[in-house]
Amino acid sequence: MKKFLLIAIVLILSAGILLAAEDKKDENDMWPALSWSEDHIDKVMDKMKKDFDVLLKDTFKPEKMEATGFPVNVWEDMDNIYVEASVPGREAKDITVNVEDGKVLTIQAKGQGKEEEKGKNSFREEFYVGDLERKIHMPELVDTAKVQAKYENGILKITLPKKEKVEKSSVKVEVK
Repeated sequence: MKKFLLIAIVLILSAGILLAAEDKKDENDMWPALSWSEDHIDKVMDKMKKDFDVLLKDTFKPEKMEATGFPVNVWEDMDNIYVEASVPGREAKDITVNVEDGKVLTIQAKGQGKEEEKGKNSFREEFYVGDLERKIHMPELVDTAKVQAKYENGILKITLPKKEKVEKSSVKVEVK
């Protein structure tokens, strides 16, 4: 993704300079970009910003719901990390919560599937009733033995206690 962004930036900047150079052609001027007025530079920069915004429309917005996922809220306080997940239409027995290596939370929700209804002519279906999964990387290590989860009214609430930080210490060892 970083390579893509870098390439996109270079292409947009190059295109902006070329477009601007076309506007300011002077046969005797080897470096037309050096003789631009402030107004011309502002116009070129505005055009490049608009092009760049279109290219990266949603790249830096907060994490969005994945095609096979569900919306979550994640926050923390001094002692815990909290996750709320909207998983409607499921029962607690259909939901699995797992923490891998104290760092990656995985939430899986089994779906019931959906039977086709004969004679039904749908023109829009947005409810997804199949299996869902979401992996969330924790900002700190969590104590996996103390994780708690509760599912009520379609909302899964997970409390992940932060692992106590190990204090760095140094011990001098005598060499014999």
